[in-house]
Amino acid sequence: MISTSKLSEMYNKWGDAQKLQPLGCALEEAMGNDRISEMQRNWLFRFIDVWEYAQDKEDKKYKELKDIIYGIPKGGD
Repeated sequence: MISTSKLSEMYNKWGDAQKLQPLGCALEEAMGNDRISEMQRNWLFRFIDVWEYAQDKEDKKYKELKDIIYGIPKGGD
């Protein structure tokens, strides 16, 4: 699994290569940046999908670790 930290690095390298720095939030760039091409916009939307997947995995892992630390049985809240 790729981490959001690694994805941030990838996003910034892509922004450098595309001469789009400084970049803000990927969604804001995709929706509101009139200086990007359709290809760049499509890349951003795919990137957002990957980011959300990675974030969900990290959130789940964090919750599982927190549950272990606090002794919450699996499946409990």
